Amino acid sequence: MTIEHVLKYNQDTGDIVSIFSVPGGGPPTEGVIEGEEPMCYKNYETRIEGSWSYFMERYYIDGGGNLVDRGAKTNELQTWNGTAWEITLANFLADVRRKRDSLLFQSDWTQIPDSTLNETQKSEWRTYRQNLRDITNDIISNSAPYLSLTAEVAWPTKPE
Repeated sequence: MTIEHVLKYNQDTGDIVSIFSVPGGGPPTEGVIEGEEPMCYKNYETRIEGSWSYFMERYYIDGGGNLVDRGAKTNELQTWNGTAWEITLANFLADVRRKRDSLLFQSDWTQIPDSTLNETQKSEWRTYRQNLRDITNDIISNSAPYLSLTAEVAWPTKPE
């Protein structure tokens, strides 16, 4: 049996935190790493092809020390909850806020005093920008369809 890689993982969560090739002196002893509890080493005999970060995301070590395939994420916002991939409200809102902040930044020019917009146009942009700010409140009040991916965010329409 040839050990190809050593997996360093958190015994409490099973998350693989790093992978390294076997050093010249051979693999370390499997088990808890002294002074780094709850970190452990697991020797792995199969060569890992492709991205190590993808491998670390896809697999974990269960309570019995077995390598378990979580399956692939179906959405970039998903995180592992210990038993399944899920989209948390916090992750979903963070993504919405990133997009919202970008749209607000792109429309900042509409509110400066020397903008070429008339008062009616400025008012339309103020309403648009307020609707952007309120979008997370709307999601929080009815988050289930968003987290199950059955609803899309209804972004306000930019004024002409």
